[in-house]
Amino acid sequence: SAGYHTLMSGKWHLGYHSPATWPCQRGFDRYFGCIAGGFNYFRPGGNRRMVLGNELVSTDSDFYATDDLTDMACMFLTEVTERDDKPFFLYLAYNAPHWPLNSKWEEYLKYKGKYTDGWQAVMQRRLAKQKAMGMWPDDITPAPHVGPKWESLNDQQRTDLDAIMAAYAGCIDSIDQNVGKLVAHLEALQRRDNTVIFFLSDNGSCQEGGRLGQGNEAMIKNPPLETTDGVRLGLAWANASNTPFRLYKHFVHEGGACTPMIASWPSKIPTESLGAFVRQVAYLPDFMATCLDLADANYPNDVPPHHGRSLLPLLTGSSEPIHTEPLYFEHEGNASLRWGDWKLVRQYKKPWELYNMAEDRTELNDLSESETSQREKMIDMWETWATKHEVRFPERFNMYEHLHKQRQKEKQQAKKAGT
Repeated sequence: SAGYHTLMSGKWHLGYHSPATWPCQRGFDRYFGCIAGGFNYFRPGGNRRMVLGNELVSTDSDFYATDDLTDMACMFLTEVTERDDKPFFLYLAYNAPHWPLNSKWEEYLKYKGKYTDGWQAVMQRRLAKQKAMGMWPDDITPAPHVGPKWESLNDQQRTDLDAIMAAYAGCIDSIDQNVGKLVAHLEALQRRDNTVIFFLSDNGSCQEGGRLGQGNEAMIKNPPLETTDGVRLGLAWANASNTPFRLYKHFVHEGGACTPMIASWPSKIPTESLGAFVRQVAYLPDFMATCLDLADANYPNDVPPHHGRSLLPLLTGSSEPIHTEPLYFEHEGNASLRWGDWKLVRQYKKPWELYNMAEDRTELNDLSESETSQREKMIDMWETWATKHEVRFPERFNMYEHLHKQRQKEKQQAKKAGT
């Protein structure tokens, strides 16, 4: 309604079975990507095929998801800029580095052998680099690694684990190249200076794939096609990838919920702010408020209200927090509440933990016993919010447990019946 072209390329994963929930029915003029979750980078198959608009499309032998998603995004941008002078909104949602870790062979070879000294050594190097960049103070205490000692593994395990991490790096290398391609295309269209770019991930590193991950060099060289089977990072490497935080995707401890974001806006971000860290808390709902602010658009009255705050002050030099109100989270039974420097957090049905984030960024000093009144107050706040917004997960979690037991019962019955 603010006069923008709305374009999307990439992973949707917000409703597959009903086309009414697909991108072109949810506000996007053009769409190319996969409606389902993760998909094969080389040859998507099954219900994880590519879609153009509302139609399934085939891919050829030259298809590589990270490249083609960018190429289609660039094509959309060319179309709309040649048509008129209206501004555009582009959402480019790369599948990489979601499993399967389908690295190009040539990208994999760049990183093969770089991880043979193991995850503890990788974590030490990464934390040292982060400190040197000014990301963390020198006295930060990193979360410990939860995997086995690298030296306890046999030679084949270490070789395979080096290959898995090299494949992960190869997938990210392709993202870097394609972000560069997109930026160069914006420059060629003479739209770069007045385009704001936000680059971030949707969660911490993914531990799916078991404790030691899944895959080897042979699987990288000849990956299974039309399937999401293949190389997976696993818990031990995900732990290293989330240095210095605890836990990973699925959880709302910092390793699962906090990701870095890069913002670029040549014509508006002050010169003195370039390359600087902004340490104020923000979360994904803020993008709605930010886009409304940037586009000078009005939020419609006939949809549920949004709860974000605009990031624009932080982009243009303010050091004041945009959030003073509590921020609530729930994901698959994991829950948290961030309120100022306090963070209340819970893993599934485990007891609530409490941390002071100004003093304990890596969530290692649980204050739930010494700060009981603060803990109880925040638990009450979270419960009230969860009830109001119908996300009280214990009942939902019990439903999953019930369904699991029901499936097990059906399997046993089928086995007895010989079906």
